[in-house]
Amino acid sequence: MKYYNVSSRTDVKDRLIDYTAFVQGLRIPLTGRRIEIIQDVWVRIAGDLSAETTTHEKAKEAFKYEDYAGFSDALGSKEGETTFTKQAFMEL
Repeated sequence: MKYYNVSSRTDVKDRLIDYTAFVQGLRIPLTGRRIEIIQDVWVRIAGDLSAETTTHEKAKEAFKYEDYAGFSDALGSKEGETTFTKQAFMEL
């Protein structure tokens, strides 16, 4: 994730992510290390790799120091949705 940092300030640079750049990087076919990174992020959000859905609340808590609105926009979430699927996340 360090390649997607948006800030040069050292006190927050590990917490702020450019989600547009992150999602653009994910659009490339997933292989090798990329799939591992995406799976790690899913585990961070959902708590378990085998979970097929998770809530926006869990994701918001997982990204509490980052721009959650940017993540939600990249995911294509609509107002009022409470859950999203692993498949939707993997297809960002």
